Amino acid sequence: AANPRATEIVRQMGETLTLLRRYEEAEAAYDRTLLISPDNEFVPANKAMNILLSTGDLELADKVLADATSVNRRPTAIVLFTKLRVDWYRGDKNAVQAALKAISPMGSLDNQFFYMPISLVQARIEQTIGDPSRSRQLFDEARKQLESLLVATPEDGRFHSAIGITYAGLGRKGDAIREAQKGVELLPVEKEAWRGSYRLVSLATVYTMVGEQEKALDVLERLVSIPADFSVQLLKIDPTWKPLSGNARFQRLVKRG
Repeated sequence: AANPRATEIVRQMGETLTLLRRYEEAEAAYDRTLLISPDNEFVPANKAMNILLSTGDLELADKVLADATSVNRRPTAIVLFTKLRVDWYRGDKNAVQAALKAISPMGSLDNQFFYMPISLVQARIEQTIGDPSRSRQLFDEARKQLESLLVATPEDGRFHSAIGITYAGLGRKGDAIREAQKGVELLPVEKEAWRGSYRLVSLATVYTMVGEQEKALDVLERLVSIPADFSVQLLKIDPTWKPLSGNARFQRLVKRG
């Protein structure tokens, strides 16, 4: 039997290589993990994200996830969320609804990098590729959940980032920026290089949502220059950044990749 610890070391090496944008080497590490442990529950999500970051190939990423989300498996939350992201980026509303149905029983997406009530995930999707009027109701549901979490756990940067995005969706610009900035202050990249980068993505998201394009681009230019689950290719396919598409700085940025 494969040594689980050795398998995980190889997989985590792949994650590190992805963060460093050494995507071909990362792919080799993920494939090696599957050779040792074909049923590894995280690798399909790792491989799919590596594809999105390196090439933006949504069809190929979807193909990688297809086996992992088949009826024969019990996909992990991160696999389901990655599938949802791929469907969202493709603008495939039927597939998005099916993916949401699969993850909704969890109530929230909760890991060391982010916390998102399912209502917030739904709100973002409705706002970008669905019914913007429906999104407001969902943002308000997320607000109630996150405000109570912040009372109980005020020092968790993930909650500040999430409620910043929520306030942005509700048109509360000042509150949105303040909360997203607080998320960055609580977990800066100087303190936590990987987790901190997620706080920066949330800040850029908020700036984009509230129309502060130059501030958003300041953060995005930083993100593509540091180790992160972020890339120029991702900027091209994620509808979050569509409001920036007419901005000359944004156009210059996406031409890098």
